[in-house]
Amino acid sequence: MRQLQLPTLAALTLAALSQGCANEVEDEGAVMGAGALASETEKAFTHTCAAGSTVKGIDVSYWQSDVDWARVADDGVEFAFIRVSDGLTHVDTKFERNWAGAKDNGVLRGAYQFFRSNQDPIAQAELLIEKVGQLEPGDLPPVIDVESKDGQSASTIRRKVGQWLDHVEAALGVRPIVYTGPYFWRDQVGGADFDDHALWIAHYGTSCPYVPPTWTSWTFHQHSSSGRVRGVSGNVDMNLFNGTMNELLALTVEGVPQPPPPPPPPPANESCAELGAAGGTIDDGDPCFVAGGDPRWLKRVSGAGHNGDLITTGTTASSTTENYGEWTLKVAQEGTFELEVWIDASRPTSRQARYRITHADGSTDATINQASSSGWMSIGAYRLRAGAGQKVRLNDNTGEAGSLDRDLAFDALRATPVDDSPPPVDECPRVQVHGTGSYLNVRPAANTSRAAIGRLEDGDIADRLETVSGEAVEGNATWYRVTDGQVTGYVTAVYARCVL
Repeated sequence: MRQLQLPTLAALTLAALSQGCANEVEDEGAVMGAGALASETEKAFTHTCAAGSTVKGIDVSYWQSDVDWARVADDGVEFAFIRVSDGLTHVDTKFERNWAGAKDNGVLRGAYQFFRSNQDPIAQAELLIEKVGQLEPGDLPPVIDVESKDGQSASTIRRKVGQWLDHVEAALGVRPIVYTGPYFWRDQVGGADFDDHALWIAHYGTSCPYVPPTWTSWTFHQHSSSGRVRGVSGNVDMNLFNGTMNELLALTVEGVPQPPPPPPPPPANESCAELGAAGGTIDDGDPCFVAGGDPRWLKRVSGAGHNGDLITTGTTASSTTENYGEWTLKVAQEGTFELEVWIDASRPTSRQARYRITHADGSTDATINQASSSGWMSIGAYRLRAGAGQKVRLNDNTGEAGSLDRDLAFDALRATPVDDSPPPVDECPRVQVHGTGSYLNVRPAANTSRAAIGRLEDGDIADRLETVSGEAVEGNATWYRVTDGQVTGYVTAVYARCVL
């Protein structure tokens, strides 16, 4: 994925215009402004080496012209990522040829899309889905290439990336891969947490690339944009898979005919009632809850959980979801609600249950340890629209292999309205971090593009020094200057509520 170098950008753009390709640039692995060519003195990241064996691969687009896939395969290339499009406006004219050629010559193939954050994410996802069609045995999961800001804020990029990922996963039945550069992800996407998706990192000139939080490792590494491979005229991007060939095969669509994508969850029963002004509880047996997927792996357990029962299914490390639980949230009037789930820690349950909350401002993941303690556990406070069927979903593919013999528990969910209007300044001596599911960055200015100088864990309380206006985060431009005695800086009021 190569991007034009600045000295030749004007000339090549004119050439593209003459070919009817206005405004398209050759993507370069998040190099430009993203830090793939990172300074070795950078201390914000940790070099992460491969765990052991690696597998050789490339990625291509129409910039490589006509690829001779037989010669590529003879040169030891085991996998290739193939571009579908640059956003909505530039469909890659070589995709079909490359897509078929790779498979015909035994090269594992995956499709990627250069994502434009100023365009409709669902329309872009639909374009990829249409071009790829039904995934076949041996295909790699599709990729979203996140390396272009397109004038959008970090919160907007984060929200739209999440919408693309969710839409593609629901349609194709596999969890997509995220491609980016370490600096671009930190500085332009705000370090968003999508670490349940495999990471394809762009970092050149090193065998141990930087990995942006919240990922702890990489699955693919784009280590050069100037590789040479037989069958490709000119330079080509070079990649490595972090693992053995068998492990790479395990990442592909299973080697049996793929069933049609699972149908969408059945609509909630018409008796799924709205939550009133005081909120309410949705238990696992209520009409607003659905346990979906293969019924063979769903088990109702009596004598445990909220109101004496719960539903369990085994955890998996698969890239696809087999079973899930889903709570539908309908509220009588718009407002902010604290969401809590009931946990029965007496059972061998998941240590990394990831709840995906769809709310008025997008979607948020909250990960909790279901074995940590029994009782109500918060998964954050969120704004809900009146009457809308917003949801909380919990999938079985937590990353915990079946050999660990852990269950994922679906039990009660409680929604309690909270007053999220900030109290007068003189009544806000302290703030408490809430709703992050992890931690909140402390920045040197009221702006998410500034690198964090520290962080506060969810539930931490810090002294408020002043309230200022800054960059809007999810529509809220209020920031607090705070100190916890260790670090002093600014946090967004979206995830920091005033406490007396």
